[in-house]
Amino acid sequence: MKTRFVFLIFLISGLGIISCQNQSESTRVNDSTEKVYYFDFDEVDHYSIKISGSAIDSLSYNSDSLPEPQKFLSEMVLRNVPESILDTAFIANLESVGFIKHDIPEDKIDALNDIFREKTFDPLDPSSMCMPEYRDILIFRKSGAITGIVKVCFVCSVILIRGTDAETKYFGADRGYQKLSAILYPKS
Repeated sequence: MKTRFVFLIFLISGLGIISCQNQSESTRVNDSTEKVYYFDFDEVDHYSIKISGSAIDSLSYNSDSLPEPQKFLSEMVLRNVPESILDTAFIANLESVGFIKHDIPEDKIDALNDIFREKTFDPLDPSSMCMPEYRDILIFRKSGAITGIVKVCFVCSVILIRGTDAETKYFGADRGYQKLSAILYPKS
């Protein structure tokens, strides 16, 4: 009986230690003062599209029967593509389905760099409950080569990021979506 009791104490203590270790690992944040940026870039192309909610609904409900340009538009607006920054063929077709290309001014590069970097704290709202509609696509380049691709849904505060090994789960913390929107859509 005494052996069982000692075993039970060791078992409970061991589970408590493992639980504490797992908790500290899952809540661990980058406490380094070094900034880790998502991409190395010197220019950014911004593609945006003005499309109504009803047009997006028709893309999502009829996706199997859509002609090829609308299938492509549906994929860009509603799906988590591209899979990697190596999937770049889509860029050439963005304007043909209604996306408009905007060059980001060079004086905004540092602000974008500050937005697209690892954060050291949890955002207040860690997840979104809406279905993202990606109306904005950013192509990050360094000396002309693509270094990152980002799709943004400002309505849901959801982002799809390709081309970085940096920790992106805290994107949007410290008003990242608002800052990005202000850069992409400056008030005239």
